[in-house]
Amino acid sequence: MASDDFERFVKEHREEILRILGEDEPKRTAEDIRDSFAKAASDMLKVMADPEVQKHFFNGCMEFIQCMEAAVKAMPLSDEMRSTVEQAEKTRDTTAKNAAKAGVKATAKSKLEKVSITPRKKKAEPKEE
Repeated sequence: MASDDFERFVKEHREEILRILGEDEPKRTAEDIRDSFAKAASDMLKVMADPEVQKHFFNGCMEFIQCMEAAVKAMPLSDEMRSTVEQAEKTRDTTAKNAAKAGVKATAKSKLEKVSITPRKKKAEPKEE
């Protein structure tokens, strides 16, 4: 039965089917797709590099972290679990401080370079006789 229905459908819509099959739709090449993707990626990077976007993204991330911390503090945890959470928070804070210090040291080190200067003796001028 299904093939009879299909055959009837094809007969009823023959002209439309032939028109669709006969159309020369432009085929996208792999290059076109790659170029489109590269442009989209470039546009997205430009958006992400915008200082205003970065400011809001950073603030949003910090707000999310604070939200999670508040949620954890509001949870009914056992004393042991609460202690584990507090230790994780202390470790996180210590890590952030160490990373900040290392960043400052690396920045200072990369900008300030010790240069040794060795004085040279002037070449002796030939004596005139």
